[in-house]
Amino acid sequence: MWDEMHKSRDERKTEFPSAFEEVYSEETLTAHEKHVKCVQAELDSKRFVLDLIERRVELKEMIEQFDVSTKDPKRLMGKGSHKVLAYEERFRKNELKEFPVLTRKILNAVNLWEADNTAQYGLFTFEGRPYAESIDEEMASESDKKMKKEKEKEAKKMELMQTSTYITVASPPRVVKPSTKAVCAAATMMKAVSAFGSPKKVAQ
Repeated sequence: MWDEMHKSRDERKTEFPSAFEEVYSEETLTAHEKHVKCVQAELDSKRFVLDLIERRVELKEMIEQFDVSTKDPKRLMGKGSHKVLAYEERFRKNELKEFPVLTRKILNAVNLWEADNTAQYGLFTFEGRPYAESIDEEMASESDKKMKKEKEKEAKKMELMQTSTYITVASPPRVVKPSTKAVCAAATMMKAVSAFGSPKKVAQ
């Protein structure tokens, strides 16, 4: 039952130290039987929330695997690439959307449980920590990671914009145009050549 509630070893020792004794007496066995009933009652009160948490743990593992697989470009190089894309689309519509909804549902359920049972059992813990606290830290960590990714994207975007601006603003090669006088002189020379055959005849 402790395993089902994901109680840590320290919690178990604090809750019922006699369970870790090597020698048992009649009093210990009687206390043990009594405590088993208490633990069963606690488990029954937590069952609904624990089922939700187990589903969330499963979803989180699936999402982590999904994130890794979608970063591999080779997944789209095979014959069944269209099936891969279809699966990924379904996953985004179902599991990815379910996760935050489920998290909120669990937190609400934990708050309700604690309102009714904290005096008797203490805070709702999971793997030795208050569950609501663990989720708050996890969400804060995910938010930090998301902000870091957004900043990295923005930095890359700015770098590309600066590179593009530099290429656009860079001056094209300068074309030297002949002066008006040079153009007129060349035209006169061409007329002379046309009329007399060569510039030498004009000079004579």
